[in-house]
This record gives sequence, C-alpha cells and structure tokens, in this order.
Amino acid sequence: MIPSSGDFISSENGPNTRICLWKTDNGILWDGPIITNIYGIVPSKPVKNKNGKYLIASHTKKYFLKKDNSIVNIHNNKKDFSSLYAKEEISGYLIQNVWISDSLFSNKWVGPIRVADKRNFNFCEASLFCIDQNIIGCMMRENSRRGEPSFYCLSYDGGMSWSVLYKTRMY
Repeated sequence: MIPSSGDFISSENGPNTRICLWKTDNGILWDGPIITNIYGIVPSKPVKNKNGKYLIASHTKKYFLKKDNSIVNIHNNKKDFSSLYAKEEISGYLIQNVWISDSLFSNKWVGPIRVADKRNFNFCEASLFCIDQNIIGCMMRENSRRGEPSFYCLSYDGGMSWSVLYKTRMY
C-alpha cells in the first residue's frame, strides 16, 4: 500500500515508547493499531526509497553512563518537563535514527540506523524527503536551546548510511 494523505504515525512520549501505526482511507475507515518494534518519537511521514522500502525517522535520548554502567539520573523520576530540558546536557542528549521496512504496516522494522549522534547537540523531529531517485535527505531540528540552526544529512544508499552533518541557515 502506498501511504495516502490520511495515513499517520503517532507515539506516546515515555520510556520504551513503541510506535503504533494506523491505516486509513482518507479518514473513512481505520485499521490498526499495528504495534511495531520502532521506538522513539516520530514527528514525520514515512518516505519510500528507490528500492521500494519505507523509512521512518525517530529520535531517542542517549543517556550518559556512570562508571558502574548505571544511567545518570538527575530528574528524580519527576514528571516535570522543565527539569528534563534544564539539565539535558548533564544526563544525555537526543540522537536521530531511521528505521526501514519492506512494508509500511510491518511490525518488524530494521533499525535503529543512526543518522545524527553528536554530544552536546540534541537532534530531533526529523523530516525525511527524497531529493531524487538516489538521494534521501533528513532535516533535523536542533534542541539544545543554544540558538543552533537546523541540520541535515544525506543518504545515497536508500537510508542504510548517512553523510556527515551539515548546518543550514534555518533557525
């Protein structure tokens, strides 16, 4: 099935988030949810690469580990998001991934395939787009609250590997 304008992806933000897909015929009939193995937060529509495979972007948090391999936790399990963002750089940072599947509504996707992972940066909310038959782009917002512009990466092999990060002039 080729995604129509009525197809969408949603997720709930939380630990071990799983992405659920719903299929619709422009909002008339709905099928789902289909629980996938994708985790993270997915703000964008899937794209289809030159080989007919689907790509979905997601971002997750990469936590710093203590010497004993336990996760640095500075939030004290609070549900207060202000503490999450105020101390983000101490406990970890956001990384951008893509997942690939032969079927849009599969419950088994290949991934995560790393697109952007750079300490002191928070890459999130990516949009995937096809530049031509051979090139896929991934535009990402940067969320470190330092006034960084958006970044992008390119893939020349259908999303299996990604270029270095490029800064845009978009803030």
